[in-house]
Amino acid sequence: MRVQQGVIVFLLSGFFAVSAAAFDIKPGEWEMETKISGGPPGMVMPKIKVCIAPEQAKAENMNKMPKECKVNFTEKKSNLVSYEAVCDGQGGKTEIKGTVKKVSDGEIVTDVAMTMHDGGQKRTHQTTTRQKYIGPTCSKEAMPSGAR
Repeated sequence: MRVQQGVIVFLLSGFFAVSAAAFDIKPGEWEMETKISGGPPGMVMPKIKVCIAPEQAKAENMNKMPKECKVNFTEKKSNLVSYEAVCDGQGGKTEIKGTVKKVSDGEIVTDVAMTMHDGGQKRTHQTTTRQKYIGPTCSKEAMPSGAR
């Protein structure tokens, strides 16, 4: 279950890890809006602001998946990356399929389908996150990327 919790935390607070692994992104403040289906009824994710430091914005510097996860990039284009991941550990298995689309230099959309197998039960979540660039200076409301 701990691996699955780590994967969920990654998905909810670390979408920029996948986006930055796919593309170089602009450092500065970004706003994230996340929609989740298949989670607890009535679960709503608030819009959040995230501050990306210049060293975090480069594709080669980001890899935040838990060590129990194996990631396979199935497609890489200039504006679209598709990937699959399998995370095994502590009696559970999580399968992830996702795409990261760079709409523009100031907008990235991440779609993730996650299936968790734990104790004979199967749960599926679909998540879409739209990330929009606000500007090069981070406000006080923006949390540092990777903050958990």
